[in-house]
Amino acid sequence: MLFSSYECGGKSGYAFGTFLGEKKIRETIKNIGLYNSKAKNLFLLSNILINDHNGKVPSERDALVKLPGVGRKTANVVLNTFFGKPYIAVD
Repeated sequence: MLFSSYECGGKSGYAFGTFLGEKKIRETIKNIGLYNSKAKNLFLLSNILINDHNGKVPSERDALVKLPGVGRKTANVVLNTFFGKPYIAVD
């Protein structure tokens, strides 16, 4: 919903975070739990992906868990779902 709700000046990927800013992200996701910290993490993560990873999601767990709001479980889901690597997400 967040990705499709806004036109980011023709930019794709995670440019929405820098385009919208933390305040607009917070307003958009305010109906979910912990929205303040999630908005902050989305904004920071977007900037890091654009500036440090050329707009691409890292395909290594060590790099993923360094991103704001990304722990081992989330990293494992990304690695398995998007990169087809043999990782399992468990609590």
